[in-house]
Amino acid sequence: MKGRMLVLLFLTALWAAGCFGTGAVSPDSAAVKPGNADAQIDTNEFVIGPGDMLDINVWKNPEFSRQVPVRPDGRITLPLVGDMPAAGKSTDQLKKELKEAFSRYLNEPTVTVIVTQVNSYRIYVQGQVAHPGIYPITGRTTVVQAIALAGGFTEFAARGRLLILRQTAKGSQRIAVDYDRIVGGKDNDVPLRPGDTLVVP
Repeated sequence: MKGRMLVLLFLTALWAAGCFGTGAVSPDSAAVKPGNADAQIDTNEFVIGPGDMLDINVWKNPEFSRQVPVRPDGRITLPLVGDMPAAGKSTDQLKKELKEAFSRYLNEPTVTVIVTQVNSYRIYVQGQVAHPGIYPITGRTTVVQAIALAGGFTEFAARGRLLILRQTAKGSQRIAVDYDRIVGGKDNDVPLRPGDTLVVP
């Protein structure tokens, strides 16, 4: 009887650990913790942004092919399919979505997407920095580097509560960043993407 009671207690403990031992986080959560920020960023794949110029070619259908700019709202406009979201996507993602859209009107369309002009390689730094504004970037730029570009913090800056605002193919994303933990070696510096807004409260 005593042995059976011990087994029962052991199984109950295992069940409780499975239910409560890990904190469940919704995959749709808009905020990303600082330690997970690097996992959200693919720095090897070009991401289309507002201001970029795209060459959209629908093979054997020149009347539907266009050179179009990505508008500030992140969308492009094409014949037949109308407005399509483009910002935050790779060229392959956009090509796939355009093919699906044109397939409603054309038989097995072949679509290509080429970025002919890149104008979106800029970041925005707002809030408690010496020089808030828009900064063009030519390569990999991190949070620490962006703060340096903006002249550093003001005396009122909340250095531990920085926020990256980002538009992705899945919608808007907010990434919390602690500057002091980065410079203290506790967190990795976070690469910024073109079009990101870094807010310093």
